[in-house]
Amino acid sequence: MLFYHYSAAQYVVSSGGAATFSVSASLSLNSNASLLSSINLAAVNNLSASMVADLLTVIELKSSQNLALNNAAALQTNINFKSNQGFSLNAFGALTTAIPLSSSTNLSLVNSSSLEAGSGFQANNALSLNANGALNTAIALKASNNVSLNNNASLSTTINLKSSSGFSLQVVGALTTNPVLAVVHRAEQIMDALTAALSALAPATADKVIRGRHSPFASTINKAIAIYQGLDDVVDNSGWNNVYSKLNVQVDIHVRSSSAQVDQEINAICKVITSTIWADHTLGLSFVIDTEEGASEEPEMLRESNIPISVMRTNWLFKYRRDRTNPSI
Repeated sequence: MLFYHYSAAQYVVSSGGAATFSVSASLSLNSNASLLSSINLAAVNNLSASMVADLLTVIELKSSQNLALNNAAALQTNINFKSNQGFSLNAFGALTTAIPLSSSTNLSLVNSSSLEAGSGFQANNALSLNANGALNTAIALKASNNVSLNNNASLSTTINLKSSSGFSLQVVGALTTNPVLAVVHRAEQIMDALTAALSALAPATADKVIRGRHSPFASTINKAIAIYQGLDDVVDNSGWNNVYSKLNVQVDIHVRSSSAQVDQEINAICKVITSTIWADHTLGLSFVIDTEEGASEEPEMLRESNIPISVMRTNWLFKYRRDRTNPSI
């Protein structure tokens, strides 16, 4: 059942039951207005909440354009929130989300506004925290471009913070991260992204996916994928600021089997690896320009246990761009 209240410039909606509430233009909550939804809320254009307005949804909130929370407005969602354009919190606006928060463009927190995410936050462009703005996330925070903290702004994350371009702290801006602030060499970012993509293949395709291996696999592991960094070859350093490199990543397929048809098992895993990489040949990284599939080497038999392990190495070449003096950007 849906209840509507209209006024000259605004409306308030309280929604219950198994249905979806959608707004084709703008949704605005003003002057202590509230919206409670136990299903999906979608706004094709703008969603705004002002003057201690309150919005609570236990499923999905999507805004195709902007979301703005102003003057102590609050938004809480237990599942997903997505904004395809911008997201801003101003003047004590607060957002709490128990799962992921994603913004395709910018996120800005201004004037003591705060954002807390129980899982992850991802901004494809810039993230900025200004004038005591605070962001707290229990898992991962990622910005494809810049992250900036200004004027006592603070950011706290208990896992990873990643910025593909730059990260800046200004005027006693504070950042707390445990265990790692990850603005690392772009070759490392490629290795991490490939490992994450192939890890999704376990346990259906392989029992284990691991970066590197220096000891025998446990006897309970019959199929495994091991990822190693190979040659990182500079292919073009003629630019003033950028260097172009081609990173060779070796993906080894391990199969423990006494079958005469072990090659068939190796090739079946190889097929899935190939399909996975070509499904997104940039690995979701804006600085990866191209991917090349190299040679698959002749399978080798290892006698590490009573049942032999056959290993075939595949080679992948990722061409990427990095800064000449700072290979992390």
